[in-house]
Amino acid sequence: MVSGVYFRVLDVGQGSCNLVRIYDDDEFLSHLLLIDLGTNSSQKIARDNLEWIREQILANNRYLDALIVTHGDTDHYNMIAKILPALGPPTGHQIGMVRYGGPAWRYKRGQLITTLATYTQDIGSFTPSQTGYALDDGPKWDPIWATGDDPDDVVLQLIIANTPHARDPVSMVKYQKMNAEAVNTKSVVLGVEWRNRWVVATGDATSTTLGAINGLLEDELNPLPQNFMMTVPHHGSRKTTYDLKLASNIPDAAARYVVDTFLEKFEPLSFSISAGEKRHHHPSMYLIEQFADHLPSPQPPYWEDPELGFDYHFITSWVDLKITDDDEDPSWPPGNRWLYATTQTEKNIYGTLYFKDAQYNDDDYEKYIAPPLPAEPSYGGDADGIPLGRDWEFRMHEDGETLFSSENQARAAAAKASLANAAAPIPKGSLTAAGRGQRAAKPGHPLQMISRRADKATARANDLGHGVRVLHRLKVIP
Repeated sequence: MVSGVYFRVLDVGQGSCNLVRIYDDDEFLSHLLLIDLGTNSSQKIARDNLEWIREQILANNRYLDALIVTHGDTDHYNMIAKILPALGPPTGHQIGMVRYGGPAWRYKRGQLITTLATYTQDIGSFTPSQTGYALDDGPKWDPIWATGDDPDDVVLQLIIANTPHARDPVSMVKYQKMNAEAVNTKSVVLGVEWRNRWVVATGDATSTTLGAINGLLEDELNPLPQNFMMTVPHHGSRKTTYDLKLASNIPDAAARYVVDTFLEKFEPLSFSISAGEKRHHHPSMYLIEQFADHLPSPQPPYWEDPELGFDYHFITSWVDLKITDDDEDPSWPPGNRWLYATTQTEKNIYGTLYFKDAQYNDDDYEKYIAPPLPAEPSYGGDADGIPLGRDWEFRMHEDGETLFSSENQARAAAAKASLANAAAPIPKGSLTAAGRGQRAAKPGHPLQMISRRADKATARANDLGHGVRVLHRLKVIP
């Protein structure tokens, strides 16, 4: 018997990691599922969470019941190797099942899949548009994994995987360059279901993926399982969710209709977003607003920040539209210049990119409640000791659902290290007096080696009388 299902969204920066813990009726850990583990941010952000995952594997007798890698982008798989030692030396029996979206060669040219095959007897991808759903009179879903055969057991439902895209390669047999949109469209979309409730994980699903799911479920008249939480597709990407050529383009009515139809079918009660501050500008406030509009209203929040109270918490997003009312002057963001910003909200949307301390506590920073839009002024003062990143655990119990949150201290440590490095840049002119001073202050910096090679080359060249010409041929690495 199962007593609880805990779906944890771990803060790994610009990436994705979800760990599912299943407890038996004695409240002991009985099963462990991992959905993605990767980042394009500094892996220092994931330091503590990687250690926590290893601890859970040890607590589960050095075993992973299932590993799902949604698709072949590095920010969804490039840290999996870091948790494999917790399983012990490979024997072929430490992972119950491995499934991945897209071709095997997308994963380090197949190296990751080859490695994982030494830990399991059951590994593979999916056929194009594979689903566990069928519009028949019999059972609607054929699970790809389950804790058992009892109706009370937890099942893993495949909603869709390997959705075709117009820019797919002609053949998927061997390694080749692949369109980024096509890679994301292959994302595995699945539901972790228990007692007619589920959490839906969408990977980096695109507008094409959502449209395929809409078509799949178009004639289904019965409601789906109650959707306690859905991960927002592709870290909250405006560009791929609306199939835009540029992220700055305005989605047309057809693109928004695809999203509306998808959300109306699943009716999520809450959302989570895994993201970090990168050039991708995830998550988009434009997108967050549309998703928030599909949450039940009124709806009490599952979690409030104790610093704020009154049902509010923080969310940080790429504010890519004017959030103030049309007649408000001045408008915000200032001059309609899009930026990463922290706002307050009571909507059940929770992001791992949680708070921007230096910005929010600046005297000139305008504080707002958003979503919903138009934003309302929060009239809040400084907020001290707020974590920059948070983990979120969506818990399904026998008698309801709750949300637990914990601080990811590693994100703050990584941010401090980044600021320290930015405060003392090394001059590109490695042979200048300023550059030599910087090198002296930073022993072991690569420029020291360049300096020593340059000094030796200069000495040899001076012996030959060609010092200037030799120095000009030296390659200086900034």
